[in-house]
Amino acid sequence: MNLKRVRSLRRAIDLDREMQIRRLAYRAIPVASRSEFSSVVHITVFKAASQWVRIVLSDPRMYRYSGLLPYTLGGPHELSAHPHRYPIPGRSMVLTVYASRETFDTIPKPQNWRVIVVVRDLLDLLVSWHFSMRYTHPLNDWVARRRWLMDGLPEDEALMITIDEFQEINDLLLPWLDANDDPRVRFYRYEDLTGDHSYETWVRLCQDAGIAVPERSLQRVLHDYRQENFRGSKASGDRMRNKYGSGKPGSWPDVLTDEHVEKIQEKYPALMAAYYDRFLATAPVGRWTVVDGGTA
Repeated sequence: MNLKRVRSLRRAIDLDREMQIRRLAYRAIPVASRSEFSSVVHITVFKAASQWVRIVLSDPRMYRYSGLLPYTLGGPHELSAHPHRYPIPGRSMVLTVYASRETFDTIPKPQNWRVIVVVRDLLDLLVSWHFSMRYTHPLNDWVARRRWLMDGLPEDEALMITIDEFQEINDLLLPWLDANDDPRVRFYRYEDLTGDHSYETWVRLCQDAGIAVPERSLQRVLHDYRQENFRGSKASGDRMRNKYGSGKPGSWPDVLTDEHVEKIQEKYPALMAAYYDRFLATAPVGRWTVVDGGTA
């Protein structure tokens, strides 16, 4: 797989056009197995490997063993404001959807749907989101407002701004995490999709999505799209990590002070409790207070 060519193509055309090209090409691919679901929707948040997961799930080999054509919907603000304008087609794999549960429930869609929610440890997510918003994300109106708020501030103070802005992630993610009794919604952690047991995690995700991809084909897909191929040169990556944090799971204590942690606990107790209750084995220790399996 020539990933340089993939990246070059992505810069040359927008995402909607890329999905149109994929759908046109995939219609010529014989379908070996069809998913039991009319639509599978990939719900996620920024900085949870959303684009990487999209690329994996929109690979033609995934289509061959699901019969689900790849689509995207509108951006998060358009979806939130006008969900009825973005119906989910049948026989679709809808990718990289930044939508709250309320917005998703309003979107017109087939009845037989399945949602795959990809999340990330919330404290690592906040740190990654901060450095992306302040330094590395391509500039747009959404990013520019946050950079303006943080302009000229020391890093500790700028992080306080990011913690306030994290309300956006809270509002999107908390209702999904609270949907404990909905068997149509399945959760996956970014860390598990990329860690030591990533293959086994992807097997479960494919089963949840009704993608009957054979073992050898899935291994090849994951090999072709291994994340290190998307990170540029090692030297360049090392410079970025040294400046903006390591990006490794569990590295948030290197960035967040006790004051930051206290503010996060005060502002988002329900979000933190819902996340760490669901993924109890990942609950942080040390400066984070854990009470009865939740957070305080």
